[in-house]
Amino acid sequence: MSNDPTQAAPGPWWDKLVVSLELADLDDPATRERLDSVAAKANSQGVQTAAAWRWARALPMLTAAIEVWARLGRGPGEVAARNARGSVYRRLGDYDAAADDHRAAIGVAQEWQLSGGEITARACLGAVRTEQGDFEGAAALLDEALLLSAQAVDNWGAGQAQHFLGLLHEARKDWDAALAAYGAAVERWRALVAHAEAIESTAGVARVMLAQGQAVAAYGLVEEILQHLSERGPARLDEPLRVYWTAYRALRAMRQEDLAGELLDAAHALLLRQAEGLDEAQQARFFEAVPVNRALDEAWRAAQQAEPR
Repeated sequence: MSNDPTQAAPGPWWDKLVVSLELADLDDPATRERLDSVAAKANSQGVQTAAAWRWARALPMLTAAIEVWARLGRGPGEVAARNARGSVYRRLGDYDAAADDHRAAIGVAQEWQLSGGEITARACLGAVRTEQGDFEGAAALLDEALLLSAQAVDNWGAGQAQHFLGLLHEARKDWDAALAAYGAAVERWRALVAHAEAIESTAGVARVMLAQGQAVAAYGLVEEILQHLSERGPARLDEPLRVYWTAYRALRAMRQEDLAGELLDAAHALLLRQAEGLDEAQQARFFEAVPVNRALDEAWRAAQQAEPR
């Protein structure tokens, strides 16, 4: 019988990895090393697949990595994979599952004294709480993430927390606080030469300006966003649909209907791509529970109905 853990059962290799845990001798150093190596492969491919917004394919890979690393007691790997899977669950609108992953990541990160993993987990859990409407809980988590990032001099974690703080204040309709948070995030991302992240926070500033009735100022920022999309496309954007929706709304406000329609079509195509492979319950949640997904789908359908036949 093969000692390769990926040959333990039929099916995708990441599923074989999970099944092999039941048969593996976890006291054997060579077995542990093999399992650790394949778990790293599952995590890497899961992260890459999630970065391409292939949520249905990413989930089982990340789940395999989590289960193996948890059994092996590999804290750093488990924290990274749980934060990655939690972020996928948030994109799918499965907020309870996302919260479970990020809470677990906080616990393991504290046990292993992994400040970066804990900062990410707290920031991401803050974003989940915002989307669940628990604004007080979100504020506490994000404030703690900012404090920890300052203590650890973790500029990336601080940028992430500031961006999610902008989302929180935007949800609260506290426009001045939202502008300050998004503006701080933009500054951090630019200092880190993180172009895609800076564009996402810039989109946040534009949305706040639109909410304040400053359509011309918002459009000025959207021109920068459109330039980025023209040159680089949506690649590396964490939440491209939110960016597209921002640009679409600004274009509509400036009565650039043709360009707005083209952008809406592109956004809806990406929305459908993200939904590929999801089961019926996941698709229903994806289209209904995630506000930006619901808004894009409704706007696209309304536009289709309004077209002359």
